[in-house]
Order: sequence, then C-alpha cells, then structure tokens
Amino acid sequence: MSPRAWGRLRRWDSAWRWPTPDKQVIVCNGDGCMLMNLGSLVTITNQAASNYTLIIFDNGVYEITGGQPTPAPFGECAVGRPSGPGPGRRIPAGFRLRGLDEWRESARDVIDAPGPTFVHLAIAPVPGAVGPRSPGPAPARAQDFADAMQA
Repeated sequence: MSPRAWGRLRRWDSAWRWPTPDKQVIVCNGDGCMLMNLGSLVTITNQAASNYTLIIFDNGVYEITGGQPTPAPFGECAVGRPSGPGPGRRIPAGFRLRGLDEWRESARDVIDAPGPTFVHLAIAPVPGAVGPRSPGPAPARAQDFADAMQA
C-alpha cells in the first residue's frame, strides 16, 4: 500500500494482473484518488480481467491533503452498471456497502465474484486524523517495488 499514489495503483495492478492471471488481484483505493482518475475505470472495465477487484473506500474527503471534502460522493458513480455497448463492456459484479458490518457480510461474495469486480465501501472520515504519509522518497520506493516484482 502506498499513500499518495494518486492513481498509480491502477498502473501497477496491470503489471501484477497480466503475468499472474491465476492469482486474485485486489486493489484498495480512496474515493479522492478515484475521482482524480476516473478514466482508469474505463481501462479496467475494457480489460475485463476476471481476477481483478477494486475496493473504493469512500470517506467523502481528500484524506492525504488535509481532509477537504470531495466535490461529490463517489457513490453516485454507476458501479456495476453497463459501461457501454458491445461484449466485455460490462462490470460483472458491483457492490455498494455501508460500513464494516456490510463488508463482513459480503466479503466472501466479493472475493468469489468474477471480475472485474468493483466495491464501493462507504466509511466515515476520522475528524482531525492525520492522514497516511509516504514511507520514503519515491525513487527508492520505485526501486524496491521493481526489485520485488523480479523476485
């Protein structure tokens, strides 16, 4: 998990997904990041990877930059609805969940669903909480990631 990824996870997940189609890929992302990278949803849907799950944690704020409210609830997006004409242009599974209890009740269904699977998980922001910080300089983290991918 990398705080301040701002959309990079969707690029990284492609590197994981294609060489390992037999393994489940689960990407956890925030609503603020997704709102800034909506185009990635089209790419994910068009790739139609059956081993891909995207969980969007929607707390209604840009947590990393100080908790400013997002301009609109991410839940207003069409999770699980047709994304365009033609074969392979549907999101096979979409889940809208409110809180940890609904997640617990639905987690097995989410994992077992054919992908790409999208999960919108509404959570409460933590007032006054200090958001996650980067664990170190980006170049060193990128090299560590590249080394791990080769292992």
